[in-house]
Amino acid sequence: MNLINQPGLCSAPDNQNDLENNQESISEKFDIPIEDLKYTPPANHSGIINSLLNELKPIDFREVANLDSTEVISRKHYVIISSEVILETAQKRNWSLCMNN
Repeated sequence: MNLINQPGLCSAPDNQNDLENNQESISEKFDIPIEDLKYTPPANHSGIINSLLNELKPIDFREVANLDSTEVISRKHYVIISSEVILETAQKRNWSLCMNN
């Protein structure tokens, strides 16, 4: 299939109706849900991080790690438990998190 010669695929829509018609056409032709073709503006990353930080509650690391008062909490405990709590909080709010190397 030569997409370059397909009418309307390389041209920008003139108005909102044309855009919606193009989306419906592409949705039907390629069997893609129309919701997946809707434009969503990029996320405000610093806003998401600030919201996430505001959602976090103090953590009782001993309780979460099932340690008694005589056992030492290692740095690994802090890192893993904190990471799990952050991920759980983000998932509850439907915020996807990724790692950038």
